[in-house]
Amino acid sequence: RGLFIGIDFVVDKETRTAAPAHASTVTTRLKEKHHILTSIDGPHNNVIVMKPPMVFSLNDAKQFLACLEECLTFVDHLG
Repeated sequence: RGLFIGIDFVVDKETRTAAPAHASTVTTRLKEKHHILTSIDGPHNNVIVMKPPMVFSLNDAKQFLACLEECLTFVDHLG
C-alpha cells in the first residue's frame, strides 16, 4: 500500500512537448528551499514524482501544494 503521485511538465498542452528543465528546477527548489524530496522520472525526465508516507495528512498536502505553487511561480518568472 502507498501513494505515488506524478506531475507531468510540458511546454505546450497541445503538442505535449516535454519540459525537463522546468521539472528539474522545481525539484531542486522544493528540496533546497522547502526541504521536500521529490524525484524526476519519465522517458524525457519531465515528470516529478512524489511518494509520500502513508501518514501523509491533509495539512501535509496543503503545505506541499503551497510550496509547489511557490516553485511554479518561481519557474514562471524565469521565463
